Amino acid sequence: MPDTGDMRAAYAAIRTAYASFKLSGNPEMSAVHRVRGGYLAEWAICVRNDDAAKRQHYTFYFKNKKIAEWRLSVLVDGCEEERYAPLPPG
Repeated sequence: MPDTGDMRAAYAAIRTAYASFKLSGNPEMSAVHRVRGGYLAEWAICVRNDDAAKRQHYTFYFKNKKIAEWRLSVLVDGCEEERYAPLPPG
């Protein structure tokens, strides 16, 4: 599981990716959790915008304790069921 140092780098990667998504609102994130389904990563974090009217969910995958890739969340990711908090400031 990613540790505190890994998460600082993950937050920076999420901020950069989130800016490229051009979503309304601010980023929110779930806790790091084990990947659901048969994906090739072990850990994931869900990210969404805080604009409920235009909400989108993304899943960020960790490989070797670093964000390796992300995608629009799919049902098996379970992101719609997660609890969210604001992305920590960078």
